[in-house]
Order: sequence, then structure tokens, then C-alpha cells
Amino acid sequence: MSKQPKGHMNIRQHAEDAAQRISDKLGLSPSSEELTAMADTVEKAIVLNVLEARNRCAGVALKQSATEHDLAHQISDRIRRTNEVLVANLSSLR
Repeated sequence: MSKQPKGHMNIRQHAEDAAQRISDKLGLSPSSEELTAMADTVEKAIVLNVLEARNRCAGVALKQSATEHDLAHQISDRIRRTNEVLVANLSSLR
């Protein structure tokens, strides 16, 4: 697992760190494969949570006044495209 300052970790690194901390907390000694599977599960949970938060933000943005509606629609489109990329990345973890 990579060791970088927490502020510079990507989602995968956070997932691996969380998997290790969970194993340590439970007193487990998982194999490398088991630790990877745990990190995969944590990573999927993080990504799904990010997707939900982005969708909520897009919903709020779309409820703005008509003059801001076009900007909100552009933001929503960007979020949708980003979501598609994240879902594709999650699918590749299977």
C-alpha cells in the first residue's frame, strides 16, 4: 500500500488505508488477496457515496432560478459524464 500524506491520497489509497485500519481494529491478519477484496469493497462504497452527493448537488443546482438554469444544466451534464466514468471504473473492479 502506498504511503503519502493523507491530503494527497487518491480514492484507492484511502480505500486501502481503510481496509488496513479495519483489519487492525478487528485484530485480523488477512492475506494480500483478502486485503485487496476489502479495499475494493471500501472503494466502491466511497465512489457510490460520492455519486450520491454529486446527484444531490446537481438536484439543488437545477432548482435555481431560470437565469441560472443553463449553468445548472451544464453542471449536471458534467456530473453525469463523470458518474459514467466512475461507474465504468467500478465495473472494472469486478
